[in-house]
Formats: sequence, C-alpha cells, structure tokens
Amino acid sequence: MPPLALTPSPSPAADPGGSANQFDIFRRLVERLPFDVDWSEDAFAVIVLLATLSGFLTLAGWLVKGTLRLIRAARLRARRRGVDTREAEWWQRFADHVESSLRRIDEKEEWRDDRFARLEAEVEVEGRAGRRDTLRRVPSLTAAIESSEERLVVLEGEPGSGKSIALRVAAKNMARRAMATPEAFHRIPLYVNLKEFRPERPVDAAQLHEFVLECVNRANDRGIERFLDDEFDTARMRGRWYFLFDSFDEIPEILGATENDPIVERYADAIHQFLHGVNRSPGIVASRDFKGPRRYGWPRFTVLRLTQDQRRELVDRADLDREARRVVLTGLTSADAAVATLAENPMLLGLLCEHVRRTGAFPGSSHAVFETFVDTRLRQDADRLLQRFAVTPAELRATAQAVAFRMTADEGIGLSPARTALGASHAHLDALEYVRLARTPDDVPAGDRHFTFAHRRFQEYFATCAVLTGEALVPPATLLHNGRWRETAVAMLQTQPDDAVADLIAEASRTLIDGVRRMPIYGIPDQDDDEPFDPGAPFPWPPGSLHLIHVLTAGLSARPGSVPGDLRGAISSLVADAWADGLRHDRKWAVEATPLARDETAGEVLRKSLETSSDLLRQTAYLQLARRPQLSASLAGVFGQMLASTALTGRLVWDRQTIRAQLSRLTDPAPALAAARLLRWAPLVDTAIVIPLAFVLLILIGPASWSAWPFVVVGCASVGLCYAAVGVVGRVGATDSGSVRWSTRVALFTVVRLVIVAAVLPGMLPGGLPGWPAMLVLGGYLVTWPASAVLAVVAGDPVPPRRWALLPVDVIRSGFRALGEGRSGRGLPTDHFDSVLASAFTIFLFLCFVPAGKVFDHIPPIAIPGTDLDLFAVILGPLTFGYLIYLLYGVGISRVNASVDRRKLRDLPRDRPLDAAEVDAAIDAMRSDDGVRGLVAAIRRRDVGVTAAGLWRLIDAAAETERGQRVRSETRQWLSRRRGTDPFDGQVLDQIAALAEDRAEELQNRPAR
Repeated sequence: MPPLALTPSPSPAADPGGSANQFDIFRRLVERLPFDVDWSEDAFAVIVLLATLSGFLTLAGWLVKGTLRLIRAARLRARRRGVDTREAEWWQRFADHVESSLRRIDEKEEWRDDRFARLEAEVEVEGRAGRRDTLRRVPSLTAAIESSEERLVVLEGEPGSGKSIALRVAAKNMARRAMATPEAFHRIPLYVNLKEFRPERPVDAAQLHEFVLECVNRANDRGIERFLDDEFDTARMRGRWYFLFDSFDEIPEILGATENDPIVERYADAIHQFLHGVNRSPGIVASRDFKGPRRYGWPRFTVLRLTQDQRRELVDRADLDREARRVVLTGLTSADAAVATLAENPMLLGLLCEHVRRTGAFPGSSHAVFETFVDTRLRQDADRLLQRFAVTPAELRATAQAVAFRMTADEGIGLSPARTALGASHAHLDALEYVRLARTPDDVPAGDRHFTFAHRRFQEYFATCAVLTGEALVPPATLLHNGRWRETAVAMLQTQPDDAVADLIAEASRTLIDGVRRMPIYGIPDQDDDEPFDPGAPFPWPPGSLHLIHVLTAGLSARPGSVPGDLRGAISSLVADAWADGLRHDRKWAVEATPLARDETAGEVLRKSLETSSDLLRQTAYLQLARRPQLSASLAGVFGQMLASTALTGRLVWDRQTIRAQLSRLTDPAPALAAARLLRWAPLVDTAIVIPLAFVLLILIGPASWSAWPFVVVGCASVGLCYAAVGVVGRVGATDSGSVRWSTRVALFTVVRLVIVAAVLPGMLPGGLPGWPAMLVLGGYLVTWPASAVLAVVAGDPVPPRRWALLPVDVIRSGFRALGEGRSGRGLPTDHFDSVLASAFTIFLFLCFVPAGKVFDHIPPIAIPGTDLDLFAVILGPLTFGYLIYLLYGVGISRVNASVDRRKLRDLPRDRPLDAAEVDAAIDAMRSDDGVRGLVAAIRRRDVGVTAAGLWRLIDAAAETERGQRVRSETRQWLSRRRGTDPFDGQVLDQIAALAEDRAEELQNRPAR
C-alpha cells in the first residue's frame, strides 16, 4: 500500500464536524493498516450493532437459562407423579406417623410452635472445583433446610441457638405437605437423635442404618415396620427420604473427645458413607461447632445470633405483662456484655424473660438467669414434691448435680443413660421429670427406662454447680485441658462471677505464659543455628495451647474485663508471632484468638486480615469483629478500601452474597452495607446517567449533530464493556484484590474512561470550537463519576441513594473542606486529600485529551523506516483489539482447562493414598488453580486418600507460595499449562489451610524427608 500523502489542514469553515469528522478519523485509521480493507464501513456498522445488542443478548441468555431450568423442574415433577392410590395412602400414613412423633417430642419439651421466631442462618458452600466458595445469608433457617438440594449439610450453632427446634419445625412442615398431597413426590423427613447411638463395634454405615430404622419405629408398630422393610432402601435410592441427624456432638463416644480426635472422624465417615454410594436421599447433621464434623468441606448452615427485631419478637411471644416487657427491653439496651450476649441466644433469652417474670427485675449476671429458673422450678412445687416423691428441693438439686456430674465424668454413658447406670433414686429422677428439668427420651431403644435433662444447658449448669460447690473435685488443669470437661469449663467462665473462676483463669494464665516462654524462635533460625530455613515447618504453638485458647475465647470473649493483663500479654505474643511467621491456617488461629489479645495487637491483626485476598482470613476476621462493640477508626477505614478493591476486580458482583453475609456480621453493618450497595449498583447508575445525558446533548445541539448517534451508541456501549471486562476478569479469577492497590485500579479505570469520553464527545459538536465549555463540564462529570463513587466509599462518607447523581460534586466539596480543616490545624484525612488530587488530575488530563482528539485527523502518518507500515496504526490496532481477544481467549482456555482438570481428578486412584511424589505429579497435571482446588477438596472429603508425606507436600507448596519463593505470572495461568513452579491462588491456599486445620493432629510430627 503506497504511503499516504499529507493533505493540508481543512479550515474551520470547511470542517463538517459531528459524526462526519469522527467517521473520517475512523476511515483514516483503517487506511493506515498494513493490508487492504474494503469492508471498513461495514465493519464499523457491525461493531456498532454488536455493542448495542451486547446487553440485550446477555439478558436474553439469562432468560433462556431460566426458562430451561423451569422446564427441567416441570419434567422432573411430572416423572415423580403417577404414584398409585394404595402406595400414596401408605406414604400419607407414614408421614402422619412422623409428624405425630415430632409433636410428641415437642410436648415433652414444653415447646409450642407459636413461640418459634424465624431464625436467620449463613449458608456456606466450599471446595468445589470450577466455582468459588460461597457464603450467603438466608432469612429463614427452616426454609433453607426444607429447600436444600445438597447431599449432606452440617448445621452448626451454639448451645440453645435453636438447631434442634429448627430441624423439627422443618420436619413437621415437610411431613404435613406430604400428608396434604400424598399423590405428589414429597421427601419424607426422618428425625434421628444421635445422642443414643452406641454402636457395639467400630462404627460404620451398616450400624448407622440399623440405628436409623430403630429410631424411626420406636412405637413398635407392625404396619410401620412392614412399610419400612418394603420401602426404606428403595426410597433411599430414589431420594425420597430426608435424614435429619441431631446432636452429633452428644454421641457418647464423642462427648469425651477433643475437636481433632479420630473418634469424631470415624462417626463422620459413617454418616458420609451412609448418605453416599447408591443413596440419593439428602441429609443434614446438627452439631455444635466444637466436635462437629467439619473436616470434609461439607456445606454448612450456621445459625446466627438473634437480631434486635428477632429479640423483640421473642419477648412479645413470652406472654409477659406490660411492665415486665418494658423491663426486659429497657434492660437489654444497657446490659453488660455477658448478659447482652446471652440475650442473643433464643433459649437463654427465654430464661431471661422468665427471670423478669418471677423477680420483676433485670438480671445482673448470666448466672442469676439460670439460678432463678432452676430455683423457681424446684420451689414452686415443693409441697407436691414432698407429698408425691418424698424429696425436698435441696435434695432434688443435689441429685441433679450428682447425675449431671456423672454424665460428664463417666465415659460411655452419654447424656441419655439408662436409669440403672446413674445410681440415683428412681423417685428423685421422676421428680426431676415432674418439674420439667428432665424427661424420658423417646428416641432410645426399648427396654430399661432412660433419663435425660430437658436441655443440655441444664446438664452443664448442674455439672458446673457440682464442681463449684466442691461436691466433685475436678482440678482446674483437667477442666481446661480434658475435652470431656470443655463445656463445663466454658459454662463456668460464661456464667460464674470472677471470684468463682479465679483458680481456673490463674491456671490458664500459668499454662500459656509458661508455654510462650518455652517456645523456640519462630520462622528464622537463631544466629548460632546453622540449620537451613524450612518453609514448611509448622508454627511452634505450645502444646495444648490451641485447645486452651478456644476454651478461653468461648468463655471470656463476652467479659473482657475478667482477662488478666499477663494472660493478655502472652496471647498477644502468640497472635503477633503466628501472624508474622505462621502459614495461613496458623494465621486463622491467630485471628480467632484476637478477642483475648491486647487491643492494639488485635486491631492490627484484624486490619491485616481484612486487607488480604484470603476469603478464609476475612471471614474469620468478620466473625471476631461481630464480638466487638465498636470498631476503631483504622478498622473502619479498611472496609472502604476492601470494598473498593472487590468492586474494581469484579468480585463485588460475583461474590455479592458472600460479601453481604460477611458485612452483616458486624455490630453495626448499615454503613458498610450501604457502601457495598453503592459500588454494586454503580455500573447501572453510571449507564443510566450516561445514556440520557448523551441523547439530551444531541437534542440541545440540534439537527446538525443528530448524525452522531452511532458514536453515542458506541460510547455508551464502551462504558458497558469497561464494566463487563472488569466482571469477566473477576469471574475467571485473573486478578487478585490484594496484588494491586485500589487507587491504581481507579486511576487505570479513569484513564480508560477518559479516552472513551474524549473520543466520543468532540464528534458530537457541529464543528469548530463552539460549545466547548459545556462539553468540558459534561465530559469531566462523566469521567469522574465512577472514581467519585469509589473515593466516597474509601473516605467513609455516607451517600444516600438520592445523592448518587451528585457524587463528583460531593467528593470534591468534601475534599476541599478537608483541606480547609487541614489549614486550621485539625489534620487532613488522606482519603479526602487523594480525592482532591485525583479530581484535579483527571480534569487536567481531560483538558489535554479533548484538543488532541479534535486535531487527530491532522496527525501525519509516521512510517517505519524501510517499510510502508504506519507506526501509529501498528501500535494502535493491536492495543484496540488485543485486550478484548485476550479476555475472550482467556475465558475459553479456562473452560477447556476446567474440563481437562475434572477428567484428571476422576482418574486419580481411589483404592490407595497418594504419596508425596504422586501429589506432586497431580499438582503438575492440573491446568488451572481450580483443578488444584478440586484436588485439595477431594482430599478433604476423603474421596482421595493421601499419606502424611503427601499432606506435607501440599503444605510445603502452600508455604512456598505464601512466603514469596515463587514468582507469579497471571499470563501463564491462562495461556499455558500449570506447572509445579507456578504459585497457587488465594482460593487454593484457603483450601490447603482448611485441610491443614482439619488434619492438625496428623501434622504434629513431620515424617523424614
């Protein structure tokens, strides 16, 4: 192609302006390409059309997916219908049997459905290949249980949080639906309380199968037994049952175990095997967090603490008179931390209401709540107790304390033992059932009568009283270190006054301080030590310190004034050193210990946790922040920067449910949720501002500029494509929110926006320079609006939705106000100062770019020496189309890699554990980080076995990545196969950290390498 001849610059009068000028620019650019192009005008029209239709095509795709999903669901329902009348009648009768059994349990526990407040829960799904871990908040726990399609779910919550009640309410709802429409395919709930599960041999799925059948037919009904013989296994394979396993942590063998005890793992294995294989029926396992089956990466439902509205609802349902209700609601606003924490628990809030009903005064401590309830139950029927059972209230209390202590101390008898195993008078046990402090459980084998307390909280209360009164001598060291006494120690620390637990706290202080003093130097060897640094060496936590810190955190986090200064100092040292020198799971444990550390140490660790790209650390930090009554200024500032980073990497859109659930954990989540809402809606608001302004400007300028509408469409579509590019990058995980500062991302995004506006707006002018002042103002507004939204969030300025359109004005005004305050000596906030500089710099660039755009067609071609190629076209062409091709190619490659990785995961051996070399080979074979994450998740679920050496190989690989010994290349992750030298992303590191936490016992002693 011959070189272009320079043409004289047209005079302003000859300049047609508008779209003719802009199209001439496009034509000149195409003519400078190194090959002949005859389709330039058609290509331009196609680009305009595709850019215009991109949003509509995306919406149409969502509609098609939704329609196909509805069609599949309708076909599934149609296949499930067609049950014959006789079979439907049997299923209806069995559903009625299930519902009546649940009502009988409720009656024995004095439970009424009208006292049930809808509980909120967090739903967490983790460890699946090809997708991010998710965390979302659901408004109804029972609805989440009923609608769950997961094969196996763990329901976690603190004692008295309503786990069992929620399971039974969901089960009754499901049973009633099956009774109402027996011809339809409804899952039938089977409620199984595991605290009476006593296998005679090492537990397995077959014994659990027998126990489930025994529990379902406690009434020994011949018809029910025949129905189960005919239908149970078939219904399991058809997915007709819904197994609700309650009280996993109360299984007799698990009661005396620690959190990482192999006994817990064996029972979890049995449940996993029972609910998998040929079985297609889902199940849910309810347990306390401690000793729960957490080591498989199963989806989790976590019962949340009561909100203020839920507390008010429960108080309204407590049938209090007006004065007592006023005392409760007024007292909750000014109660100390321990009582306020107690009121966030449904059961304990009910006891608090009973206390106010009986005494007319708000309790001064949590111990008074239990004491008043128990004392009332024992004394209000004192005459009847003496007449019917020949026992006084004092004797009955002594019996309750002895029985509760024996349930804890004697291994194997459990919380629902046979009466003959307790050594107590049957009349006294009958009297405890009479005053409703105990009951005879239904879910026990036939034969000898059994005994259990009305709630485990009462068993723990009486066992605590037995220890405190000296009736049963248990040394403080045993209470703190023996897993069997863990709940008693926590109950003592939560409910007893400081003088009653002084020995317990002193023993904990002595143990931890001594352990810290004996710790070796962390991470970096001593100057006299010539041994090389081992990146995979575990952080040297003092023996037993993790269990002890968990006990103290559970017991004392609500009463920080009871923690001695020397104990805080020791824990602060551990927290700081574990964060500095530990791996990711060590850091997680350090964050969990922050409630007991000094404020400055806790604040620094929590701030760094929020600034990391680790979802695991951030979620743990949010849980700890929920326990703090208020946030420091430094922590509050981190939220804005964190939200800005997640928005500018696309994660605020794709992970919006997770981020919303995390922010909702805060004591006052409203400001953070409002900021997240602004950033999440910013793309739509921005588009809603750009499109009307552009077309209004066309109308105002007049008919001379109407021919510029294609450029307006291109400009609006370009704005949308900018946001779409950010979303695609965030979706495929190409960016790490911690790798680039938010301010750099804002600057890059603003420059791109500046180029778009500077290229489009001048073409809308009818010609010459008239109208430039208005154009500059409009252009500056359009360029600065997205950055203003981010800066407002980072600065912590509350912006109500009605002022979103005025964000640039508000940010600049607040910045200059901050400058004025700085001149007055009151200090200049950094974020406000950044907003002023960013606004000034953007306006300056815009003033430079617009004239450059107007004289674009005057720029002569710059020929590359020795060729006919134009340097300008050679550079601008690839830059224009390369980024879009890069994104599309990256998405396609990630899809291919995910498919290959799934096939390689299926090919891994399942009949033997992988050794270190095989783990290394499996990592090298994975083409993406999602594949490695799937590998780690399979190891967590025990779908793939691994030796101790193989486990350490994963830990070593994570350690090398975390400590910067690998150089990351984002391009290699997409454009080439993953190699063992490539680093892991944050999701993989989180999965390995969770695996290390699950297998903490196995990692105590490292095998020789």
